[in-house]
Amino acid sequence: MLDGCDLYPDRILLANGSQMQALRPTLESLQTQVFRPNCAIVVMCSRGSLELQINFQQFRCTTGHFIIIIPQQIVQFTSISPDFDGLAMAFANSFLQTLNIGSILQPSLSVRQSPLVEAIPGVEEAFTNLFGMIRGLLFAPNHPHRDHVMRLLVEAYFFGMYHYLQNAPIRLNTAEFHTDSFLRLAQQQARQHHEIDYYASQLGLSKKRLAACVRKVTGRTVSDWIDSHILLEAKWQLKSTQKSVKQIAAELYFSSPSSFGAWFKHHTDTTPALFRQLGQ
Repeated sequence: MLDGCDLYPDRILLANGSQMQALRPTLESLQTQVFRPNCAIVVMCSRGSLELQINFQQFRCTTGHFIIIIPQQIVQFTSISPDFDGLAMAFANSFLQTLNIGSILQPSLSVRQSPLVEAIPGVEEAFTNLFGMIRGLLFAPNHPHRDHVMRLLVEAYFFGMYHYLQNAPIRLNTAEFHTDSFLRLAQQQARQHHEIDYYASQLGLSKKRLAACVRKVTGRTVSDWIDSHILLEAKWQLKSTQKSVKQIAAELYFSSPSSFGAWFKHHTDTTPALFRQLGQ
């Protein structure tokens, strides 16, 4: 899938509109597949449209919009319009972890819930400029400070444009901080830990305090978020692996396949086997 793109191995991948058009056959071949990129992907659409699913929700990125994909989200491309044009940058998770951007590195609550962002004046130009400067470095392998300059450019973009893209202040208030910490922990641990007590203990909060913070910020309960993460993992396993329902139930720490089946049907109105058969 990387053929024809500008690639800085283990760091950054760039693709302009013509390069993404060249990838069309590959994208179309992936329409029946789901994958979990270990990178952050930002796509800017300047013409046409790009349609995809993120965590099994459908999004349509059109002119003047960005789509932001967080590492380990479940992604499936569905279509790219014939007139599509835009820019895409993928940042390896290992590269992001080397940046000196502190808490900004963690995706905001708004991006978790709404990865489609409308660009305000100046944002598209800034993204295009960043793309051009990084692309210039990719073609300057003998630059003595290429890695350092690359990191500084990306850090500057995050600091300069982050609050515009997210339409929210960089600093989180106390409730938002606890909620963001919970959501990141649940994304990592929900398949193994289904109990609210575990998350409250890990975050040094009472169950009541955690519940209040999460409800205030997201409008949803802690249990609802835990179930959502387990459901995403279950759907991912059913859709992308050949594991039996019994194996999936065991890996998700359900006491039996029947209890898993009942839980899955409660949340989806269908059985695990039927979900897999229909390819939903």
